[in-house]
Amino acid sequence: MQPEHGSLRIRQHGDVPVGAVAVVDGRVMASEDGGLQWRPSSPGGQTGPADIVAADPQVPRRVWAAGAGRVYISDDLGASWRAAGRALPEPATKVRGIAANAEAKILVVSTNRGVYRTEDGGETWVLKEDNLPIHLEAGPLARDPADTNVLYAVYSLMPYSEAWRIAVETGNLSINTLEASVAETPFGGVKDSGYGREGGAEGLSHYTIVKNVSHCMSYEAG
Repeated sequence: MQPEHGSLRIRQHGDVPVGAVAVVDGRVMASEDGGLQWRPSSPGGQTGPADIVAADPQVPRRVWAAGAGRVYISDDLGASWRAAGRALPEPATKVRGIAANAEAKILVVSTNRGVYRTEDGGETWVLKEDNLPIHLEAGPLARDPADTNVLYAVYSLMPYSEAWRIAVETGNLSINTLEASVAETPFGGVKDSGYGREGGAEGLSHYTIVKNVSHCMSYEAG
């Protein structure tokens, strides 16, 4: 079985892929041979579709999953799961990112309601306020490659589901950035973005007139 879509995380030993986990149609799937064969691997007791699955960069074969407001951990690449403490405080919370220390006691999860943190393996969750936005949708978490204790999270004033819906119906969409409007990328093409393209290789094609000229350099009079 091949995953049609979803999050894919491959654990590697050197340059050889040894395992993969993915979310496919709301189910967690696992592979022990780098994606050639897949098996169902959803956490037992999960009552809704999975939101995310993520490999742990600190512990080999450990993967994390979340769904229906709960976080799950597996130390055998999805063969068995256990819940990480209790459910998140608010119902219908969707998890976007998971990060944890090697002892699996300190966890940080980004969600559609902000960023939560626990220091007791999920028994108690605290919505991180400090200088972070409260109850704004947070995107995936990213670790600093130079320091695994440093995490990066992004927030959006627009729900992600709405952002992706708009992206399908526009030629250009920027969320919390203007990086989409650079010379190397095309602009326009759909609805209010305007028809035709400007910028990038696609924009150049609109100002290009293709001609074919055949010129024989030798001529003999008959």
